[in-house]
Amino acid sequence: MPVFVKLVQSGFGRQTSGFLHALTTSVEDDPNWYLAEQDGRKGLVPCNYISFRPNPWYMQACPRNTAEECLLETDPCTGLPVQPDGAFVVRRSESNGPGFSLSVK
Repeated sequence: MPVFVKLVQSGFGRQTSGFLHALTTSVEDDPNWYLAEQDGRKGLVPCNYISFRPNPWYMQACPRNTAEECLLETDPCTGLPVQPDGAFVVRRSESNGPGFSLSVK
């Protein structure tokens, strides 16, 4: 699953604040490296050089009933829905191992 990451330190030791797009979460099952893309350039980045900034619609450890509660939540003061129609949550699947599930309002 693509995840946006913030580069903490470049490979040359200088600090940057650019954003990378992770294409894979590991390279050849090595959890210490990530294949990433920035400005059309692809390369390997060591995991200790980046910090993750997941998308707000991605909830990694979220059971189905919790996702549904979030999507159907109403404002206690107004009684109106907090989330608009079409709002969604992507989460790890509870039944499909490494897969993902999509909950939509």
